[in-house]
Amino acid sequence: MKNILATAGALTLATMAASIDHAHAQIDERLWGMSMIGVGKAWENGLRGRGVHIGVMDEWAQPDHPEFGDRWVGGFNVDGTPYGPYGNDFHGTHVTGTIAGHKVGVASESMISGINWAVPVRTDSSYAAGFRWATAQNVRVVNNSWGMKFTDPVTGEKRTLTVADVAPDFFEQNFQDTLTALRESTRADIIQVFATGNSKQPQPDVFSALPYFHPELQSNWIAVTSVGPTGNIASYAERCGVAAAWCLAGPGGDGDDGSNDAIWSSWPGSGYYSINGTSMATPHVTGAVAIAAQLFPQATGSELTQLVLQTATDVGDPGIDPVYGWGLLNIGNIVDTAAPATAGTFANAAWSRFATLGHVSTLLRQRLTAPHLPKPSLDTDFALLSYASTLRDQAGSVITVPNTATPDIWIAPLFGTASINESSSSFGATSHLGGLVIGADFVRNHQARFGLALGYTNTRLETRHADDSGSSDAFHLGAYAGWTDRGWFLEGTGQAAIFNQSIERRAIGGAVGVSFAPVGRSNLSGTGFELSAQAGRRLDLSHDFTIAPYLSVATRWQNTGAGYETGAGIFDLSLPAASYGQVEAGAGLRIESSALQVEYGSLRLAGDISYARLSGDLSNATSVTLLGGSIEGQSAALGRDILRLGAELNLATSENRDWFAHYQGNFQRNANSHALSVGMRISF
Repeated sequence: MKNILATAGALTLATMAASIDHAHAQIDERLWGMSMIGVGKAWENGLRGRGVHIGVMDEWAQPDHPEFGDRWVGGFNVDGTPYGPYGNDFHGTHVTGTIAGHKVGVASESMISGINWAVPVRTDSSYAAGFRWATAQNVRVVNNSWGMKFTDPVTGEKRTLTVADVAPDFFEQNFQDTLTALRESTRADIIQVFATGNSKQPQPDVFSALPYFHPELQSNWIAVTSVGPTGNIASYAERCGVAAAWCLAGPGGDGDDGSNDAIWSSWPGSGYYSINGTSMATPHVTGAVAIAAQLFPQATGSELTQLVLQTATDVGDPGIDPVYGWGLLNIGNIVDTAAPATAGTFANAAWSRFATLGHVSTLLRQRLTAPHLPKPSLDTDFALLSYASTLRDQAGSVITVPNTATPDIWIAPLFGTASINESSSSFGATSHLGGLVIGADFVRNHQARFGLALGYTNTRLETRHADDSGSSDAFHLGAYAGWTDRGWFLEGTGQAAIFNQSIERRAIGGAVGVSFAPVGRSNLSGTGFELSAQAGRRLDLSHDFTIAPYLSVATRWQNTGAGYETGAGIFDLSLPAASYGQVEAGAGLRIESSALQVEYGSLRLAGDISYARLSGDLSNATSVTLLGGSIEGQSAALGRDILRLGAELNLATSENRDWFAHYQGNFQRNANSHALSVGMRISF
């Protein structure tokens, strides 16, 4: 009867499978297990386990089956006889198809070697020989859809030999050579994937639970239980039990053999058939390991093991539980760990550091254009001449206020905010800045101005639609200088900053719906620099105001040292050293009022509008490293065009004190920023 069903299944599934369009990762409904674990996302990204060598420790598998025959590397019978079947072997062919089949497999570009343990006489040494042969072939992972059975002395039924049925020294007493071979396999960084068994027991098969007795094997060990089409634990499946820390579930079917509720795969005779079991769930996980190995070729076996476990979807009781372990295999999550969004928050962090430099430079430029405004008396008039504050006597002659021998000191709290839109690899973000800058004008006369400033800023970064955040402390050293002659002027500012930025990453790619809540924390230290210059001419249009058209250039850059993330488990990132740079050039127009006498002193107002064209790192492309693989993320492209609007107020309340306030807004296609400073200058 089974042969008849197998033939019918071959005809039906062969037609069905031929309709699968792998180029668009469309999965036929009969392959419900593939859809359940999200393998389509891997296929869409060209991830099919290319070149990953897999050992299948099982019954004989048909080496020339059209599903995987083109990638068959070789086979080994554990008793040393030529590779071939003993009896009606079907299990190995079915398992191998689920791992690597063109139409029915998870990892259709992986390489396969068969290890046939189903020989007439099976001993400790024969099992050990199979594992040692796999090690010698340099396989990356071994699929073990098999286990131990015995006759239960209480019920008399034949069932899985579970970890609860044996003493801790069971393997030393019965499988010492096999245990040694498995230790050798772990040292060779090979991953072992074992089925938990099919006898409805609360504890898993002894081999799948082997690290319970021998913890040195756990790093490269995965146990697999089974779910049916509903996603619930299969009626026959052994639970994860004591193996929960290295166990998860995969689709193994839960229906009649030959039905669509079972797992369709390859069958001897180049056919197809569907059957059930944790044996069918296990190759789904093995195929996932191959995809993970292609995605992260430099990852170790223990890292790949943890990647598969920690990306599983939490099912059953919250967290790691004794039924499903880590949860249900999720290949979509595995793929998402390497998505550009993984680096997106760090790209936004680079953008926020540039925004901080810009806020401070805005204040430095304001100090260049601020006049010295002594409080006028009733018998004086007030006028402006370039940078020099002037008084007129009763005859109207201009009296220039001389530069003092001691510097003018000023202090200004600084506030800023900036926002950036989302991109394909990053969420939108907002930064908020608060700081204090103190400076001194060392030269301040009708022709020249020079000053220095020191400042501290704290910038908080908040990610929209996610819980990622950051906080940056920076110390700034700034300088500003200006020269004017007959209305022509040249101004420049420069600053250097050192910063330390902490970043907390909660929206972690690949960790959606998992059994724990990873939080990645990192610290980046570095330096930032900005230089700017403006050149133009002031024109007196009337006694009431002047205009000053100008050209401007600016450059800014930043460097960060390497860093490391902690707290996110297998999702922890390494952060390479990075550099970013931008250059801009443009033109603007400044409008300045003459001094206005008000109740509290002399008031001057000014406004500024400018345009600049930006080049350089517009998207703040940032690379991070996960499991040895580089991932690049970008912020939203800022936009090359920058519109700036500024407003300024200066109020002199006495001959040696004035107050100032300044606002500037920067507007780009995908970002904008606003800076506000309010301060006081004292002349000694």
